[in-house]
Amino acid sequence: KFAFAPTLLLTMHQTSCAVGAWLGGSGKPILKVPKVYIAAIVLTRTASNVLVNLSLKYNTVGTYQLLKMLNVPFVFLGEWMFMGSPLQASIAISLAVLCAGIGTATMGNVVSFSFLGTVFGCLAPIAGAAN
Repeated sequence: KFAFAPTLLLTMHQTSCAVGAWLGGSGKPILKVPKVYIAAIVLTRTASNVLVNLSLKYNTVGTYQLLKMLNVPFVFLGEWMFMGSPLQASIAISLAVLCAGIGTATMGNVVSFSFLGTVFGCLAPIAGAAN
């Protein structure tokens, strides 16, 4: 039965990585990054992973993979909207081919949606793109 032990382990891992990055292994901060930014990265990354795991709990693996593909356009659009990165046609075409390949491979799996699993699966890329 699904439990949150993997999510707890992931949270501990993300937190320790953030602390390690902040300390730089020397015991003194090497970057003057506000702690709130580090906390935001840890929280959004952890939220993304929790939501993906919950999507997998309530959906089939095929559905999980299809919803996980939403990460690609969300990150692409997030960089364009919030960071001002130009939308390059060559990158868009490469990502479209990647998504088409994953989608084609996934179609061999059973795909069935549940409402709750779909909600979790659609929220996960938003948290991942916010990272």
